[in-house]
Amino acid sequence: MKIGKSVDPDVTAPLFRVALVAFLIHQTLHAAVVFLHGDAPYFFCQYDCNWYVGIIEFGYMPEANGNAGGSRPESDVANWAFFPLFPIISGTVHWLTGIAPQVAVILSSKVLWLLAVCAFLAFQRQYLPEAPLWLGAAVLVLNPAAIYANTGYTEPLFLMIACLSLTAMRQDRPILAGMMGALLSAARAVGVGIGLTFAAYALSQVLRQSDAKAGRLLFAGMLIPLGLAAYMIFLHFHVGDAMAFSHIQRAWDRELSSPLYHLSKGLRGSPYTFIMALTALIGAALAGYLAWKGEGGLALFLLFATAIPLATGTSSLGRYVMMQPAFLLAVVMLMHDHRLLRALLVPSALSYLWMSYAWQESLFFVI
Repeated sequence: MKIGKSVDPDVTAPLFRVALVAFLIHQTLHAAVVFLHGDAPYFFCQYDCNWYVGIIEFGYMPEANGNAGGSRPESDVANWAFFPLFPIISGTVHWLTGIAPQVAVILSSKVLWLLAVCAFLAFQRQYLPEAPLWLGAAVLVLNPAAIYANTGYTEPLFLMIACLSLTAMRQDRPILAGMMGALLSAARAVGVGIGLTFAAYALSQVLRQSDAKAGRLLFAGMLIPLGLAAYMIFLHFHVGDAMAFSHIQRAWDRELSSPLYHLSKGLRGSPYTFIMALTALIGAALAGYLAWKGEGGLALFLLFATAIPLATGTSSLGRYVMMQPAFLLAVVMLMHDHRLLRALLVPSALSYLWMSYAWQESLFFVI
């Protein structure tokens, strides 16, 4: 079902109300954990968040220095691994309001999270209109990886833009989808993978419609890698290496290899790497489920967004997989078709609370 470009306010109002209630429940749970923890810091800005703060304050580093604790002798670090769209947004908030960069990053993340919840529900309405909005909202905000909505990470931004691009495709608005894709590839390297979904969409349009505007579709598709290309051009002139965002990963003992190698290694490793590898397998299984449901484009995006991070190791893989719109939609599909699975929302919510506590304790697995 395709929806026209005009939006009925009677349709969007309930969607926003559901999103707002879900957001407030999520933030209340977060505040409860902060309160019960007692001596928790006011700001949750740790790990990657501090890298974004550094970019806001000092820009991108001209050369690598320091050490990330990696095992390689060349493990000097630099902030080139962190894509520019989120620091541009949070830096703008800092510049306009004068608040501290740490506050701007956390505040931006929270506002983007509310927008991401709205965008995901709009995405669900397009791809799975028969499922209740409250179910999608619950799956999203009670997701253990939803902790990253409060930590100054890029997950809310990535989720929001990906949902907007995918929704535009379903509404047959290719230029908007391509523009959102360009922003997505400026937010994270795997964002360019939404081009696979767009290619599937464009091919279906050409095959089904004799009057499909192939030139318009081609132009829209060519917009998607522009965000990544712009960042690569910047790095080329700034540090002399257009692929610096990838090469610097060696500082964290992350280097491109076979996803199957890291999957096998993870399954045979520590409990943490086993859980991360298992998450990758679940992501692949849900991609297969989406393909079986006739959503091959979404399946391709989920596989790409799972395989590329896995190709550099299992570290942090959980949030990369579990905060993908296709992953979340597949879970909603399963819970809609099999109501008994909705009971899993309870352990999911408990896992979210545990992740919030673990973050305040600075436990390694929440990075």
